[in-house]
Amino acid sequence: MSSWQLAHLSSLIPAADYETLVLPKGTRWGVRPIIPMDNGILSVQHTIPSRDKPNWVIAGGGVEKGETIPQAGIRELQEEANVTISIKRLLYVRIFYFERPVVEFYPLAQIESGTPSLGYDPETSSENQILTDIRVISFDELEQDESLTFYPIFMRQRLQRDLQHPPTKALYVGTTP
Repeated sequence: MSSWQLAHLSSLIPAADYETLVLPKGTRWGVRPIIPMDNGILSVQHTIPSRDKPNWVIAGGGVEKGETIPQAGIRELQEEANVTISIKRLLYVRIFYFERPVVEFYPLAQIESGTPSLGYDPETSSENQILTDIRVISFDELEQDESLTFYPIFMRQRLQRDLQHPPTKALYVGTTP
């Protein structure tokens, strides 16, 4: 997929039209479902020994071979937050670099069953878990607390506005940290 194709992805994939997309050979895709709750969003903390301090992210991970984007999002939240979710619509698409380019999808989701609690990352052993906490980070904290390490950075200032006034199609937010 070229950068030109990615730049036009949001106009080609309207909300909920991505149900059947399956991971194509040779690409890496990720999914991080956005779950608004209690005037904030559900987030997990990653503690990685090689980094100075823990950081907060939206729970999620890689799309596995044969999975659709929604299936991967549902699986990831079951693993990391012990909840069953439903996917409502695609909100953002971005590219970031972690060892290689990753196309990451951010669908809007809601909890169908379960109470959020810290799960696990099945790709790391129980002694080396990177998931160390789970909580709702308020929109005020996202927008105003500069000491909060939260990724992706682009969401901090725009997420609440986009949830209150959702774009008609998914937004391609470019290559972001």
